[in-house]
Parts: sequence; C-alpha cells; structure tokens
Amino acid sequence: LKAGKDVDMIICAGDISWFGKNLKKILTAFDKLKTPMFIIPGNHEDEGLEEVCEKFKHITYAHKALYQHNNFSFLFYGLNGFATQDEYAKKFFDTAMQDVKKDQVKIFVSHGPPANTILDDINGQHVGDKELLNAIKKYKPQLFICGHIHENLGKHQVYKHTLMISPGPSGKVLEI
Repeated sequence: LKAGKDVDMIICAGDISWFGKNLKKILTAFDKLKTPMFIIPGNHEDEGLEEVCEKFKHITYAHKALYQHNNFSFLFYGLNGFATQDEYAKKFFDTAMQDVKKDQVKIFVSHGPPANTILDDINGQHVGDKELLNAIKKYKPQLFICGHIHENLGKHQVYKHTLMISPGPSGKVLEI
C-alpha cells in the first residue's frame, strides 16, 4: 500500500501518540506520504496538537470541522472520549449538518464511540456517548469512524444504514 497512489486521504480519530510522546516524529512520517491527512485529538493528545499540525503541509487539524470534497461531507469531532452525553458534540453536529447537502455522502469522525454499540462495550458495560448515537440516528451518515476504546480497536458494526468502525493503530483502507 502506498498512500498517495492507493489512498486518497488518511483520517486519524485521535490517540495517535502516547500523551504527545514522539508526536512530531509520527506526524513527520505521515507528512512524507504526501497524502492529505485529517486528525482530531483524542484523550492522549495535549492541547498542542493543533500547533504541531500547522507545521506540516499535508496534515490538517480537524477538530470541530466540516470538510467537503466532491460528493462527500466529513464531520470531525475530537477530544472527550469519556463523555456519555456530550452536549457540545450535539451542538457541533446539528450546526455543521446545516451546511451539508441532502445528497452528499456523510462521514462522521469522532474520538469517542457512540453509546450502546459494539464499539463502546467494555466487558458488558457501555461507556459511549448518547449524543453521538443520536447524531447517527438523526443524520444517517453512511460511515462513522471512532477510536478511544482500545479494547475495541479493529471492530465494526452496521447500525441501520451506518457502518461504524474503530480502525485501531493498524488502520483500515475503505473504498467509498
């Protein structure tokens, strides 16, 4: 696999570093791929992630951002993977969706997982965010990408019309 040839974009749902350790080295390696990368902060990144991303040509800090390309709308919301009812997430998705055309393919990227799914299950306890699940129900994205719950990395679930995945550190290549 060669990013740039086989991959149009790279998406990181947070926790790309261990509390900032080797962050510049990691991002330098991704930047050398010359493939656009969109990254949101997880709970393992400190507040300096945005400033570090600004130093790279191919990396975009995307927390609370809407990115539209061709017929795709990507909605990015990072940080607080521990929230179980994040009103700021609700407000972000409600506001950002006002700028999304009805016929666009919607892709939501969040650090935290939606509640009551395989992605938020830790030993039978659901620890995800109800507002993220509500956003999926309300806006029906075709794809939802998250991270945070390291025990569920690599898992996926189809919820009604939405493929929900937690790619993990090895990543996943998806053709949309």
